[in-house]
Amino acid sequence: MSLEHLVSTAPELRFAEGEAGVISGYAAVWGKPDSFGDVLVRGAFVASLEQHRTAGTRPLMLWCHDPAAPIGVWDSVAEDARGLKVEGRLVLDATAGRDAFALLKAGAVDGLSIGFRTVKATALKGGRRVEAVDLIELSLVARPSQAAARLTSVRCDTPAAGLAALIHAAAARLKR
Repeated sequence: MSLEHLVSTAPELRFAEGEAGVISGYAAVWGKPDSFGDVLVRGAFVASLEQHRTAGTRPLMLWCHDPAAPIGVWDSVAEDARGLKVEGRLVLDATAGRDAFALLKAGAVDGLSIGFRTVKATALKGGRRVEAVDLIELSLVARPSQAAARLTSVRCDTPAAGLAALIHAAAARLKR
């Protein structure tokens, strides 16, 4: 694996005073099939996100789709030209949030996955074209169903520790 590939695919570690645990990325990317053959299209989340806004709710932030393992809150979930863009905060005062943060900083986890109920889909050869969903949760996972669903940024407030973790993660990946 080349250093260029590692740099282009790893989440960016940003050092910002008081913003430790803020994460962002894409939980889904339009037009890319997942491991089930499902292809999400732009607009699939619009009605569900509006329902969340109207009800004053938001999708849950979970660890590996486990409803007993909330790890933070999503502050922003919105569709853009690329996919479902998310930004949220890990709860670093809770053990699960701290553990997730440590794994993110080390580069052990960088995937995102969506938990949803299908509202409208049409059959495709080997999958479905998913046109509308009821979005329930967005999870941090080691292996996302859609390979392109990844974190793009993890903010740290201790530059030395964050940089050390990034260096160790890159070295481990280069050894593979």
